[in-house]
Amino acid sequence: MATEAAGAKGEAAPILPWNGVVERTISAPLEKVWMVASDFLRFPNLLTIEPVEGENGVAGCTRKVSNLPGRTDTHSQQWAKQKLVEINAKEHIFSYEFLENNTGVDPGYYSTFQAQQEEGGKTLVRWAFRFSPSQAGSDRFVPFILSGTNLYVEELEKLAAT
Repeated sequence: MATEAAGAKGEAAPILPWNGVVERTISAPLEKVWMVASDFLRFPNLLTIEPVEGENGVAGCTRKVSNLPGRTDTHSQQWAKQKLVEINAKEHIFSYEFLENNTGVDPGYYSTFQAQQEEGGKTLVRWAFRFSPSQAGSDRFVPFILSGTNLYVEELEKLAAT
């Protein structure tokens, strides 16, 4: 994963720190966890997922997700277009970013999922996120994102255990 990004004039700009992380050891083997989690056009099942463009499991694949959990301060259906920006099956890691959405989270929101084998057939799941530079210092959306991400990890454990 990159530690720097190009700035507006080509100079290196530091990547912002993560705003939040959900980390949990789940009772399922790494390969099953990866098989479920890396299916960008099918997981999480809690969401309605529509393919937009690109091939599933390949960087550049874009999806539109709706029925986003976590927000209770709105009556409108929450949706976001998300683009898979990195996927590495060997390292069991993928990253995606928000494009357009109606959640109030600025485009540029970035999330990375990583799975690591633990002893006893268990898997450590780490799902980290950060907001765009304009929202990086705000904690306004952290509860919304943490709530949804925790639900996804719970669903992942159930699906990978079957």
